[in-house]
Amino acid sequence: MNRKPLILTLGLIFTLVLLAGCGGAKDKTPVGQATAIPEPEAGKTTVTGKIMSTSLSQPYPKAAVWLAEVYREGGDGVYVLDHAFSPAAYADDNGVFVIANADAKEYVIVVGDPEGLYEVIPDEAGVARVWMTEAGKVLDVGELSVSLSPSIP
Repeated sequence: MNRKPLILTLGLIFTLVLLAGCGGAKDKTPVGQATAIPEPEAGKTTVTGKIMSTSLSQPYPKAAVWLAEVYREGGDGVYVLDHAFSPAAYADDNGVFVIANADAKEYVIVVGDPEGLYEVIPDEAGVARVWMTEAGKVLDVGELSVSLSPSIP
């Protein structure tokens, strides 16, 4: 029995399945182009901005950015960051992040790295800044500075 055609056929099928599984790569932003900012789905919001590292005086590539939800009771509030469920994204090579289709709520922005160092973006008084998002709109928070430095291999 000649197994060569069977092995070639299985190899071809495996290659096609592997290529089909990599289909999501076509949505990545090409190097040198701006990150696309999609319009939010109905009832959702999109938050975008740019993370800068003050310690390096340059954009912070691949920074992890989370939206920590603000909960209020009366005039007081508290923010909650849940690494598993809080809306999040990684910045691109230019420090630009886009968190698409988040629930329209009040958020505090938290920036961190995989080693567990995080910074909460402050307001002018030095306390956590709160952003109010609106359904159906894109919120551009502008350039946000953190003292964290990207890990350089």
